[in-house]
Amino acid sequence: MPACPHLLAKHLPLYSLKNVLSLHIFLDYFDAKKLHQITNGTALAATLFQATGSAPGSTGFVNITDLKGGKAGFAPENSELIDAYFVKGAEGIKYNISIIQISKILPSKVATAPTPGPAAANLTSAMSAHGCKVFTDTLLTIPDAEKMFQDGVDGGMTVFCPVDDVQGVSAEVQEPNGRREDVAARVPRRAGVPIHGDAEVQQRGYEHVGHRRGEEV
Repeated sequence: MPACPHLLAKHLPLYSLKNVLSLHIFLDYFDAKKLHQITNGTALAATLFQATGSAPGSTGFVNITDLKGGKAGFAPENSELIDAYFVKGAEGIKYNISIIQISKILPSKVATAPTPGPAAANLTSAMSAHGCKVFTDTLLTIPDAEKMFQDGVDGGMTVFCPVDDVQGVSAEVQEPNGRREDVAARVPRRAGVPIHGDAEVQQRGYEHVGHRRGEEV
């Protein structure tokens, strides 16, 4: 999109910029041919902005209009002005993904509005409050390990937090022949995986988050 420098010049907050970009990702396949075969000449496409729940009401939908002269226009659902037009198809895998060029950024006051980022997550406080206090207290005695856990939050983190038997962790921390820096590296590597995995993923097995049965992580 030639208009990207104009968007960057606005110096939008990171999360507002994310909303604008997600407004330009349709949850349906549209290539040059399909744009000109729209039933009744118009279609309403859901976007990633709508799907994330960040868009109030239906402001995350985009109207696609097949115009005269072989043109196709785009406008946010809450806008009466068609101000962005199809230029050309850039790349695609038929019926799976289509990348198209449009003449300008879709205007949306909702998407560009200041958006506060999520509150900072304190991983150790969350673990301590949900039945992992002994493990958390052990972790807090190793500043390097705590930092490795906390640094992983922004990129996605799954923690296997021992609730009942923490003797294995305590034994490693108290190991007389082990160097403290070695312990600091082993504890988070064995209990934390730098990828997000919900309960459903965990039930499918460790292999979904990089573990293999019997391997040292």
